[in-house]
Amino acid sequence: MDTKKKKSIAQKNIIILVLSFLPFIVGLSYSLYKKSDSIYLSKAINMSGSQRMRTMLIANYSQQYLYATDNKCNFSKSVGKVHSNRRIASYENL
Repeated sequence: MDTKKKKSIAQKNIIILVLSFLPFIVGLSYSLYKKSDSIYLSKAINMSGSQRMRTMLIANYSQQYLYATDNKCNFSKSVGKVHSNRRIASYENL
């Protein structure tokens, strides 16, 4: 009877182990099946991240320009304005 009990517990542990790995296997299979969609989505995510970085760069140059205008720094003012105008022009071409 003791060996029967040990065998039963071992079988239950194997069933629990298999059932715990089942969601992992299903998820992995689904992600491999949907790989073509993820390539499209990754391009969209990269484009939106790139746009966000461009927007932050233009904001940074604009802030430098406004700071230079407030403090009457002619050199910094012209550099900030040139950089921001160049960036805006290059982004409008996209």
